[in-house]
Amino acid sequence: MDIALEWDERPALIPPLLLITFIENAFQYGLHPTRPCYLHIHLCVEDGELLLDVSNSIIVQNTATGNGLGIDNARRRLLQIYPNLHTLDFDVTEQQHRVTLQIQLNPVPKSTTT
Repeated sequence: MDIALEWDERPALIPPLLLITFIENAFQYGLHPTRPCYLHIHLCVEDGELLLDVSNSIIVQNTATGNGLGIDNARRRLLQIYPNLHTLDFDVTEQQHRVTLQIQLNPVPKSTTT
């Protein structure tokens, strides 16, 4: 497992739990206790922009299944909080699953309590 965090130490408002779905899925679907596998997480917040890059191995025999609800909810939150200020990309091959999220944090996001 490889985790890299970069932050320019400028204030950045990120709604609670916004990134957890992408990290949780990588752990749930990409790791195996006995088979070779990997998980890479890179989070960078710099110049008012957030970049999250998560990649993990795909375990062919992994029996964990999901209904995609977490990803769907994350997409809806991103559209509501950061309309036209984010990109979310998924790249899936036979060996790897990769999620790349880019958010323009400035201006301050819309309130999530409305």
